[in-house]
Amino acid sequence: MQNFPVEYVYKQRFSLFLSLICAFLFGIIGAIIVVSFVPIFYKLGIVVFLMMTCIFFTHPLFAMMMFFFVRPLIEGLGDKQIVSGIPFSGIFPLLIISILIFKFLSDKSYTIAIPNIGLLLFLLPISVFSMFHSVAVVVSIVHLLKFLGWLSVYIFVFNIVKTKEDARKIMLALVFSSVIPLLVGYYQIFTHTGYIDKLREITRVTSVFGGQPDPCATYFSSVFLIMLFLYIHSKNLLTKRLLFVAMPLTFIVVIFTYHRVSWIGLTVGIGIILLFNKKMIKYAIPLLLLGIIIFHAEIVIRIREFFEPPPTRYAMNSLTARTNIWKICISELIPRHPFLGSGIGLTGILTKKYFGEEYVPHNDFLRLSVELGIFGTILYFSFMIKEIRYYLAKIFTKSNRELNVIVLAILIFFVISSVAQNVFYNVMNMTVIFAMLAISKKMNFIEDVNSHHSCPN
Repeated sequence: MQNFPVEYVYKQRFSLFLSLICAFLFGIIGAIIVVSFVPIFYKLGIVVFLMMTCIFFTHPLFAMMMFFFVRPLIEGLGDKQIVSGIPFSGIFPLLIISILIFKFLSDKSYTIAIPNIGLLLFLLPISVFSMFHSVAVVVSIVHLLKFLGWLSVYIFVFNIVKTKEDARKIMLALVFSSVIPLLVGYYQIFTHTGYIDKLREITRVTSVFGGQPDPCATYFSSVFLIMLFLYIHSKNLLTKRLLFVAMPLTFIVVIFTYHRVSWIGLTVGIGIILLFNKKMIKYAIPLLLLGIIIFHAEIVIRIREFFEPPPTRYAMNSLTARTNIWKICISELIPRHPFLGSGIGLTGILTKKYFGEEYVPHNDFLRLSVELGIFGTILYFSFMIKEIRYYLAKIFTKSNRELNVIVLAILIFFVISSVAQNVFYNVMNMTVIFAMLAISKKMNFIEDVNSHHSCPN
């Protein structure tokens, strides 16, 4: 009979014990679902949720790929609530957080030792402390769960990626998760059923993003950059052909969101790729020029607004409207609680006093200054700076250079987007961005370890 180490036996028994507890709890939940008086759509959704949970225990990499594929499909359910104040889409952050806790308890190989993550972890207690000033605790809890949701995905992906093949699978899941949102986007283009901007007489694509073109543009721009990397490095002919078709289709959707910040950010991101990776010029430049030539009329419309702005209910154009809200944040909201903030997720509620309705500042750094205080904003801004420095250092040392270049492009795009819109609480977009950060950092870690072992003593 084979003798196993005591530590191994203990670990197996502990994992079995936790699995039995989870199975018991899921059984109770399943029974409640069957007898509950909720629509069949919700019952099916919760059953899929429970199935995914079980797969997380047996095959976490495959489960995470499923999560990436399913997550965009429920983005439009943000207005559907499980209970008062808790959106239906909130079950996924709860799932990832719960499974991650289980993994840390049962698997000692799991780690939070990810470069620069300490700054994000310090944001957690600051977010909790900010709730002492919250005038809507449930809203603050929901936004805290959003933060914990994408942060958990970041840690989870870093731990489950073990090889380059794992990294490739995760990236392919991120890319092909955009197929249905892409189809929805084209349906809106051809039927003019997106966000109808009556003032400008244009219809903006929103896809599955609940009538919001801004997060839609951010999502497809990020996915486009991942597609570009996979197309260059994929050895599978079918994958290359699919990506060859998907890239221009995705680029067109970004154009029809009429979102200037994403246009600027994507252009800068492509510029960074070309700066550090000359062989991508033959792919990126023709696509960029073709897009500008074909859609120059749409682009001109949005650029002209800077000089001939149409009036809005807030100001003369969307730019000056945002600067007016920024002024309110700086002069009125931040001074209320400058150090601990007025409560995570509450900027919209606080601005209602000044605008008659909930309105967020379209600037993550200002929003976090209002909600988490100056200390929270400094931590978050410092994280961005350290991330940029980290990827520049890796690029110049030629460590996983091409992957790091793409991730740096996505990161710069993300920073530009954060200056003119709200990305921090958009779990869908933060999930895509931080999954790529996790993949690249794990690949860098593996290469550093291999380089260390290959060096002669």
